Amino acid sequence: MKTRLSLIGLSSLVLLVAACDDSNGTRGIGSLGLGFLEVFNQDRNAEPIDITDLELAMTPSIEPFNP
Repeated sequence: MKTRLSLIGLSSLVLLVAACDDSNGTRGIGSLGLGFLEVFNQDRNAEPIDITDLELAMTPSIEPFNP
């Protein structure tokens, strides 16, 4: 029983480490530009931001952002 629980715990730890890897979510969001950060971080009840005034950074050569 003790061996079985140890194996389950070790497997859980390995899965947790594999799921976290070294992704940098804040850097990914930041790569979309300051305007996107303002829209993303504003209060949900705040005055809407006109998206036609935003300048989104176009970087087609980098990997897609997937938080």
